[in-house]
Amino acid sequence: MTGAHIFYIPLLLFVGLVVGWVLGKRKAESEIAGHSRQQETRAERAERRRQRRGGADED
Repeated sequence: MTGAHIFYIPLLLFVGLVVGWVLGKRKAESEIAGHSRQQETRAERAERRRQRRGGADED
């Protein structure tokens, strides 16, 4: 084993960590955005249902 491994292996581990961090962050952001869109869609559907019923279910 050469002395280069002292730098090469930790460098690759660090690069893998950074790539995993970036990809994980992107995935989490897209999940949050998707969840927000889903909540908005549900609220819009509920509002349309209330309007069709004539507002009888208002709080």
